[in-house]
Amino acid sequence: DLPPSLAPLPCGEKSRNRELEMIEKFCDIDPMEFFAFPANEPPPPPPPLELDIYPTFAEFIDIGGASKHVITNKGTQRIVWKVRCSNNSLFKVCPVFAFLDPNQSMDLHVRSLVEYSIYCTLLHIAYLFS
Repeated sequence: DLPPSLAPLPCGEKSRNRELEMIEKFCDIDPMEFFAFPANEPPPPPPPLELDIYPTFAEFIDIGGASKHVITNKGTQRIVWKVRCSNNSLFKVCPVFAFLDPNQSMDLHVRSLVEYSIYCTLLHIAYLFS
């Protein structure tokens, strides 16, 4: 003898009605209630990234020059930063990348190699949590 759930269904109108009842019963059950999900709480906001650069810009004379900047991590987490340049033949940067712990500062040296007044150049500092 087979259990009722495995017993073959008889053919005819009654079996069709039974199938429809089972489908309706299945549709009434929310399938997501069988999975364990954590409470719908928003994730905590990430700590702010606060990188301070002083001075914020550099000016060079027509024949080149150098500029010194101080980079400070004013956030609460360690960050890594990298300097990107639109044309590496115009500037030399030291260091190109570094790690900064919270409230740590370091010097950034930028040297202009050639006359750049005819060029449109950009030095960009990208940073993120490390």
